[in-house]
Amino acid sequence: MDNIQEELIAALIDFDEEKAEAIIKKQINRPNYQTIVAELFENALKEIGLLWEKGEIALSQIYMSGKICDRLTNKYFPNNAKSSSAKIGIATLNDFHVLGKKIVISILRTTGFDLIDYGHGISEQELVDKAITDNIQILLISTLMLHSALSITKVVALFKEKQYKIKILVGGAPFNFDSELWKQVGADAVGKNPSEAIEIINRWLK
Repeated sequence: MDNIQEELIAALIDFDEEKAEAIIKKQINRPNYQTIVAELFENALKEIGLLWEKGEIALSQIYMSGKICDRLTNKYFPNNAKSSSAKIGIATLNDFHVLGKKIVISILRTTGFDLIDYGHGISEQELVDKAITDNIQILLISTLMLHSALSITKVVALFKEKQYKIKILVGGAPFNFDSELWKQVGADAVGKNPSEAIEIINRWLK
């Protein structure tokens, strides 16, 4: 599996969609192939994210890697990609970084969830208004800076003011540095990585 993983990572960062597709096609006849492919995509995107953080690849490479994974998921597992009927939203609150959110979106879509992406740099009030309009059940909020993480407190308060029940899952650098910060801002849970996010969402939906 390690060699397959390395080949997939190399194909993705080289924008070689044909090679990436050939790697995925080889897995289709294996038992539990959907789980295998989901893990391949997840691990590849996480590793590519680490390479970007180290300055070894460009942002365009991680962006295109996510796009390729999305296209291949929709091509080979179209029903699986839209299998969950849960109304899930995701946003980067106040901040304008998009890397973490793109990885989460790609991996969640690969594993059967569809999301409404509210973009980046969105304000607290706008995010709450849109989530309510769309009847969002679970809201994922990503932040890069501490001040943005702390502003989640206002999001929680606005939902309470409107008496709207929603689960809020947070993630990003500030929450990795402070393991108790998610409680401080009033979130329902924190996901330190996409795998944790998937586990939490599945638990909430049971």
